[in-house]
Amino acid sequence: MHKVLDSAATSTSTSSSSNPNITLKCTDGEVTCPVLVLKYRTSLVKSPTSPIQIDKSVEVVKAWLTYVFTANTEWNDEQRKDIMELARKYGPVGLENVLEAKEVAVGKEERREEKEKELEIDVQAESNSNAEENLGLRKRKRHKL
Repeated sequence: MHKVLDSAATSTSTSSSSNPNITLKCTDGEVTCPVLVLKYRTSLVKSPTSPIQIDKSVEVVKAWLTYVFTANTEWNDEQRKDIMELARKYGPVGLENVLEAKEVAVGKEERREEKEKELEIDVQAESNSNAEENLGLRKRKRHKL
C-alpha cells in the first residue's frame, strides 16, 4: 500500500486526468494519494482538486488509506480509536465492523491472558500451601520423636 501512496506522492500534478491525485493535510504532514478510489469507496472527496484537511496524524491516515485501498488491516491498538473516527466520518462501508471485531478479539485475548495469570497465581498459592503443610507435618513428626 505504501507503494501506491509513495508513487502518488512523487507525481507533481494533483488534477492530471491520467493520474488524478489528492493531497490530504494531516496534523503532522501531508499524504498524497489517487483520488478515484477515495471518491468511490469513501465520502471524503467532494472536490478532487483541493487539499483536504484531516485532523489525524500521517501514520493514522496511511493506515486508514491502506484499508480503503486494499482492505488490509495494518494498524496498531493506539491507532484503532482514530481510525474508527475516520471510518465513522468517511467510511468505507464495513470498516467499523472490522474495527469492532478486532476490538472484541483483542478483548478476548486480554481476558484469556488474565485468566491464565490467575490460574498461575492459584497454582502457585496451592503449591506454597502444600509446601507449608508438608513442613508443618515434618515438624510435628520431629516433636513426636
